[in-house]
Amino acid sequence: AYLPARTLVSRVRFTETAVVTRFDKPVDRVIHTGLNFFYLPWPFERVHKYDKRLRSYQTDFKQLSTADQYTVTITAFASWRIADAAAFLQNVEREDAAERLMAQLLKNAVGKVLKSHPLSELVNTDPKKIKFREIEEEIRTSIAADVRKSYGIEVAAVGIARLGLPEVNTKAVAERM
Repeated sequence: AYLPARTLVSRVRFTETAVVTRFDKPVDRVIHTGLNFFYLPWPFERVHKYDKRLRSYQTDFKQLSTADQYTVTITAFASWRIADAAAFLQNVEREDAAERLMAQLLKNAVGKVLKSHPLSELVNTDPKKIKFREIEEEIRTSIAADVRKSYGIEVAAVGIARLGLPEVNTKAVAERM
């Protein structure tokens, strides 16, 4: 096929999302998977592509305290993807910056949510009193709304990967049992 000299072709894979900018401002143009034709060369219009597959971030072991002042060591994870390329480009711009942003938001949310729940909702002999899923959902919702609107990032899942107790707390839990 013959392409005129002024036509620029960009290929967007099905695993990518893209946004077109004209003079570094997003243009209201739909980008589809496959070949896309643009009529202004590079200095005027530019295509910014981002991988839209799920990514995962896991925190390091961190000691946090619960509502009843017990210390727990915890590792949490978040799965996320870029959902709105235009918002992502304007507010985050680079994918490595998004990972640092998600790391900070996840650490803050886990610490804040754990301070509002007692240890008995994490570790208990009665399965009806354990609120693990509710705590994980509370962490996810505390991150998800602001991140989607402000940064164009969708948080798919948040969870607690590992939960540990320091030796002092282990003795207290054993005595309770």
